[in-house]
Amino acid sequence: MKKKFSLCLVMLMLAVFAVSCASTSSSQVSSNRDRRRDRVSNAPDWFNDPGVFYKEYGMDIIVGVGQANRANDPGLSESAATAAARVDIAQELSIMVKNMFEDYALSSGYDPDRVLRSTEEITKTITAMPIQGSKIIRKHITDNGTAYVAVMLDQTRGVRDAERAMRGALRGDEILGNLKREEYEQKMEAEITKMQEAEMKAAGIY
Repeated sequence: MKKKFSLCLVMLMLAVFAVSCASTSSSQVSSNRDRRRDRVSNAPDWFNDPGVFYKEYGMDIIVGVGQANRANDPGLSESAATAAARVDIAQELSIMVKNMFEDYALSSGYDPDRVLRSTEEITKTITAMPIQGSKIIRKHITDNGTAYVAVMLDQTRGVRDAERAMRGALRGDEILGNLKREEYEQKMEAEITKMQEAEMKAAGIY
C-alpha cells in the first residue's frame, strides 16, 4: 500500500513539474506586453499624457515624447529631447510589433521558445530603427534648460517602416513567410488602437 502511495505521489509531482515547465515557456513569450511610462514631476501635462495629441491631430499618427538637459544649452537640450522622442516612437512600434508577432506565431502553433528568440531579435532591431519623417508638435524649455519635446509620425509610414525592419531582422524565417502584408497591417492597426485608447484614457479624454 505504501509503495503504491509513494508511486502515485511521484507521478503527481512529475505531472505538476511538467505543467509548470509548459506554462513557463508560454509566459516567457507573453510577459512585459504593456508599455508603461513613468510620470515625470514638473513636466508639462502633455508630456505625461501624450494621448491628448490624438484628440488634437487625429488617430492616424503615433506620438513620442522625450526630455533632456545638456549643460544649460537650450538648443542642444532640444535636439537631444527630440532624439529621445523619436526613440520613444521606435520603442512603441517595437512593443506593438512584438505583441502582434507573438499573437500570430503562437496562435499558428509555432514553438514558444522559437517565437521568443524571434521576438527578441525583432525588439532589438526595431528599437534601434531610425525614425524618419517625424514632426515636432510641442516643445517646452524650462528656466534650468530642460527641454521637453513631443513628435508625431504618420501611422502608415511607421507601420511599414517597422515591417521592413522586422522582415530584415528575420529574413527567411518561415513564420514571416506565412504572414501576409494585409494581415500584418490589420493586426498592427489593432495594436495601435489599443495603445491610443490606453493613452487617451490615461489623459482623461476617452
